[in-house]
Amino acid sequence: MGAIADLAASMLPTTWAKLSGLAAVGPLMLQKRVEINKRLYMSPSAYVDEAGEAGLDEVAQAWLAMRTVCDVVPTGVDFWMNQRVNASTPEEHAEYGNRVDALEKLRDELKAQIDELKLTFQSIVGPYSREVGTSPRSDTEGLPLVTPNPMGMPKGFGLFLPRVLTEDYFFQQTIVSIPVGGVTP
Repeated sequence: MGAIADLAASMLPTTWAKLSGLAAVGPLMLQKRVEINKRLYMSPSAYVDEAGEAGLDEVAQAWLAMRTVCDVVPTGVDFWMNQRVNASTPEEHAEYGNRVDALEKLRDELKAQIDELKLTFQSIVGPYSREVGTSPRSDTEGLPLVTPNPMGMPKGFGLFLPRVLTEDYFFQQTIVSIPVGGVTP
């Protein structure tokens, strides 16, 4: 594991160790989560591989480790929620419930710290931006028209039904007289 994964493991040692021992998660998937966060939040010029993580600024390492822990917490909660507990003592059952609560509390605290350190992190590694996805350009953006503005479409545009179905079936009106107070209009 790299320096960031080691730091993340120190923030939730028992859960990290348990998840590292699972076949479905393991240390490779945990390290992959670190790599995903580095790719998402570091500018390409500041990106370092696993071997270069130790040379990264300590605040940047801590920020990425906190981000990784926040991403791993749901997996940890799932792990602890599915643990079989010996029903002989209520203390054992309460202990696992407390671990779930503690993980959720840790995640909330780390999110607050992440927000506080965001600008410092960005000043160290450069601003990051995420491309959520691509969509067709429309004329509402003032760019060359590729997709027409849907608000400019005629009202009947879209669903093409035979005229007979449209007029006779969908827009048929039925007048029903309902007596109000015993009086029929």
